[in-house]
Amino acid sequence: PPRHPYIALYNKYRAMFGTANTLVIVLEAKHGTIFDDPEIIAKVNRITLDLLHEVPGVNGEQVISITHPKLKTTLTSGTGIKIVPLMYPRLPQNAEDLRFLRQKVCATEGVRGFFVSPDDKATLISAGFWEEYFDLNTMWRKLQEIVTREQADGTVAIYVAGPPVLYAYFNEAIAKMGYVFLATGLAMVGLLWFYFRSVQGVVIPVFSGLMSAIWGLGFAALCGFTLDPLVLVVFVLITARALSHSVQSMERYHEEYLLCHDRETAILRSYVGLFSPAMVSIVADGLAILTIAIASIPLMQKLAFVASFWIVSIFLSVVTLHPIILSTVQPPRERPPRRRGSDRLYDGITRGLIGLATGRTRRAVLVVFAAMMVFGVYFARQLKIGDTNIGEALIYHGHPYNQAM
Repeated sequence: PPRHPYIALYNKYRAMFGTANTLVIVLEAKHGTIFDDPEIIAKVNRITLDLLHEVPGVNGEQVISITHPKLKTTLTSGTGIKIVPLMYPRLPQNAEDLRFLRQKVCATEGVRGFFVSPDDKATLISAGFWEEYFDLNTMWRKLQEIVTREQADGTVAIYVAGPPVLYAYFNEAIAKMGYVFLATGLAMVGLLWFYFRSVQGVVIPVFSGLMSAIWGLGFAALCGFTLDPLVLVVFVLITARALSHSVQSMERYHEEYLLCHDRETAILRSYVGLFSPAMVSIVADGLAILTIAIASIPLMQKLAFVASFWIVSIFLSVVTLHPIILSTVQPPRERPPRRRGSDRLYDGITRGLIGLATGRTRRAVLVVFAAMMVFGVYFARQLKIGDTNIGEALIYHGHPYNQAM
């Protein structure tokens, strides 16, 4: 929340100490240590300079590596004690220089174990980014160019992690999610066709769902909300709710028409009968989602307002719009398509559920229910809340980001 002490403290001191939007790069020697080849140290220097001069949005005060002048060491000489850069201005040129550098690393507190690994095989480079000037796409493209260039000779492996990289992977995933959304839409269309076996049975619910989606996203843009890609799945579920209401109302209309054989009468009977329960159902859904807005987390508040408006708009896209559309199209066929396989399955499930609620099986159901409750409560107490590594909860275990972390 904006007024939380943590955020207030962060905003107050970030100009002095830097941002939390920090990129971390680890360069690891594939053979030997980083002190065996001067070219490895040269790679660290090139990456450090590229972060300072080529990558947009970098806070120069937060760039640091073993080749950066900001990393200091203490030397003694005939004139006394001097505090000088660990390496700057001269990079190691030969084995003697590398040996001296290793001595300085070992003798300087806070370098080995943090900027250089204890086994001397890897070194760390970090850079912070200003949130206001952060160009995610350009940063990621430049970073990939740097990694590809420095890994080309096969002497080192480079790992990149930190919030900027995690956001970049999410940004890449958004493009791929388009195919997932397309597959989901085709699956919904296929299910509608399987159920209604008519063009209007497919087109009308899909149109209602798309109308609610456009209104919901338009409401978000009108309010100036920015939505996190991670919550997009919520809007898919809301669209599915719109399709659900649409299917229920059309099924009721078909039933009424098969009874009275008059389009206007069937529309009037079905939608007048559905008006009250549909209104209560949709408003209850919308208000229930709106309760999330009491959370002080901005992302949850935005999600609550947009999702609530989106759900309430179903009343217009389904209950109000359907009678208008149905009055302009041909009525359903006199006999509904025969779905013998699905009817037998439905009847079997229904008989099975009724059987569980009658006779001696009722006692067995109570025993199983009690056992499952005990089982659930026991394991619920062992539930782990949160992850120390944010990537573990959001992307699969073997993802390059999690491997880098």
